[in-house]
Amino acid sequence: MSGVASIRATSRSNGGCIVLDIEGTTTPITFVTEVLFPYVRDNVRKHLTATYDTQQTKDDIKLLRAQVDSDWKQGVVHGVLPIAPDEAGKAQVIDSLVANVEAMMKADRKITSLKELQSHVWRT
Repeated sequence: MSGVASIRATSRSNGGCIVLDIEGTTTPITFVTEVLFPYVRDNVRKHLTATYDTQQTKDDIKLLRAQVDSDWKQGVVHGVLPIAPDEAGKAQVIDSLVANVEAMMKADRKITSLKELQSHVWRT
């Protein structure tokens, strides 16, 4: 059923929830490309700086590093930039993360590590 949004309902003990595919379903497709993605590009550094020491951001960094390692092992080079090690210091790690995220977004990568970080930037 092309063009039909996938809707998935999940029961929880405290109620239920419905997850909708937003692109073209709840909002125009252009909202994602013209509002959500630019928001991430403009705010990823601020988000990383403010949340750097939280477990969530540490997990995001770990996922991004694992993605880079996996990409290099598979020969992927488009949209892949190295992420500085923790020993390099917070500022250098954040600089490399921002460059990596910008490269992934420019390459239109559809990968979990990027999507996770994007959702956290939108949430904050």
